[in-house]
Amino acid sequence: FAENNAEVLYHGTGEKSAQSILRQGFKTGAELGKGEKTTLISLGTKERAIGIGGRGEKATTQLPIPIKGLKLLEVKAGEIYPSSVEKYTKLMNEGGYDGIRVIDDIYEGTGKTSEVLLKKEVATSQLTDFWKNAQPKTVTKNQ
Repeated sequence: FAENNAEVLYHGTGEKSAQSILRQGFKTGAELGKGEKTTLISLGTKERAIGIGGRGEKATTQLPIPIKGLKLLEVKAGEIYPSSVEKYTKLMNEGGYDGIRVIDDIYEGTGKTSEVLLKKEVATSQLTDFWKNAQPKTVTKNQ
């Protein structure tokens, strides 16, 4: 479980899928017909990312996604699971949110973030920006 002020969470996936995500961006479970078939991208701590990712491929890779500054709709896990994800996705879209912060109230009752569900375009943009900023800058010398 992540602290509610966590700045970076992770998307767990297999190595081949991670390479595809880095090249082409995220695809949702609904688009791929896999997993929960939602239109959102799941994020968690490094440890939880392994458990909530993969969709049939062993989740061996954790892609870092910065969430600081995103507008997130807060929902208790007991309210959103198992059957209300689409209801809250609609509220998220209508309210102009970037995603949903799922607060643990049923698993361990910690009150911490159990996962964050982002719109795929937000997850892709955040990942792309993160990698651009992480790349070393090449300095060329003018001759």
